[in-house]
Amino acid sequence: MTENMIIRLDRTAFKRRIWQRAYKRALGNYSRSYDSNNQDEKTFQSHVEKVIFYGIKNYGTWKERIKNRPIELLENQYLLDQTILVGMKYITPRQFMGWFPITKDYDGERFEMKDYYTTMEYIDENGIDKPIREPLEFLWEYMNKDTRMFLINHTGTMSDIRKHKTGMGIMEEFLIDIGVEAYYREDI
Repeated sequence: MTENMIIRLDRTAFKRRIWQRAYKRALGNYSRSYDSNNQDEKTFQSHVEKVIFYGIKNYGTWKERIKNRPIELLENQYLLDQTILVGMKYITPRQFMGWFPITKDYDGERFEMKDYYTTMEYIDENGIDKPIREPLEFLWEYMNKDTRMFLINHTGTMSDIRKHKTGMGIMEEFLIDIGVEAYYREDI
């Protein structure tokens, strides 16, 4: 039992390294094609698509939150996330759905939560074959495990940057604004 679990964990770490290497390679190709003056649109579009796919696969995995990361690392992570989000403006929801299928949960109305139908309703309102105008909003409305983890990690990075600058993260500020006292794991 534990040997099987160790092998599974090792495979997960192996996949993470693969996604990370692929993302770095795609990002390098993207920046080279962006800098060159003689790029054709097909090549550029191909690089953008790879940056989005590998970036979300790479950053869409669960990672332990490292406390007190230096602000330079946080800002660098934020810029990498922004590269992915800006790239999403060049693709359509149909393309995105081909890479990250919508989770097939159909009972959202019953439990008053998002599901396949609410995701498709949002996509249909904005056009399935029109470029994604608001990538962050699109990801909030989209149901997929990888994209959800990317969004959680991106929000955590933004909160950590805010904490470096103001002393409080996004959630702590929100709780103070509504008059609720924040409790931390160490306090319980």
